[in-house]
Amino acid sequence: MDMRAHTLSAALAALLLFGLTGCGDDTLATPAPDETVSALETPSEESSDPDLPTNEDLELFVEAIASDKVASLEAAQAVTQEGSAAAGYLEYYTHNVNAQIDAGLYSSDLAGKIKPLENGFEVCYPGEEHCAEYTDFEGKNGKIVDFHVAEQAVSERLVMGDGQNAETFGGAEVEFIAAYMNASNSHLIVSYNLYTGDEELDIPLITYRSADGRQSESETHYGMFSLSPDSKSSYVAFFPGASLGGEVHLDFYSYETYQDDVVIFEVSEE
Repeated sequence: MDMRAHTLSAALAALLLFGLTGCGDDTLATPAPDETVSALETPSEESSDPDLPTNEDLELFVEAIASDKVASLEAAQAVTQEGSAAAGYLEYYTHNVNAQIDAGLYSSDLAGKIKPLENGFEVCYPGEEHCAEYTDFEGKNGKIVDFHVAEQAVSERLVMGDGQNAETFGGAEVEFIAAYMNASNSHLIVSYNLYTGDEELDIPLITYRSADGRQSESETHYGMFSLSPDSKSSYVAFFPGASLGGEVHLDFYSYETYQDDVVIFEVSEE
């Protein structure tokens, strides 16, 4: 793998998590909502509360994110509550790793190093030493339901797709996966899958239309550029200065019919 791809992968990982920041101070635990329980008040003590995940499960969860490996991320779903923000975050992060693989940008040397904190873990990545803190874990039925990245609750910054696909040329389908506002508020990150039918399609022009009507192009948009018929690729786009509550516009072009088709997904704040 060339150095350009390795450097770009490191920068993408930093943006996916929290924006381009350095290592910070430890955060303080915050009270959990009534239906969940805060976990990991100290990393060396286990709670007898059945709602709390074990410290081993918390570490497995963060190690999976730090590994940047699809198999580890998928295995970590077992320690999250189905349908929770924590489960959604793993799906979002797994998708982004797959998009880097599809675009030829993935680096297996990107794994982060974990350090325990009083109420979570810090993960630092090689290169320019970008770090992220995973803290204030909440649990239900012994599974992880929510947590904070750089003092920001994931549940307040992540919107998952509803499982409904949109159709475009040649029987192709587009699946909206997630939109995530990274912890530094620098970028809104949009993830989707494309499944082609009987026609080859290029990566679409992607724009984001905010709630006030302002429409902007992406800073970075990656995945497989030209997708063969009956194929699949994952895609990710970064929108600087955008926020949740708008619409994603995907503009496809057919070389067979010489027509355009726009697929629109809403990115609700709820």
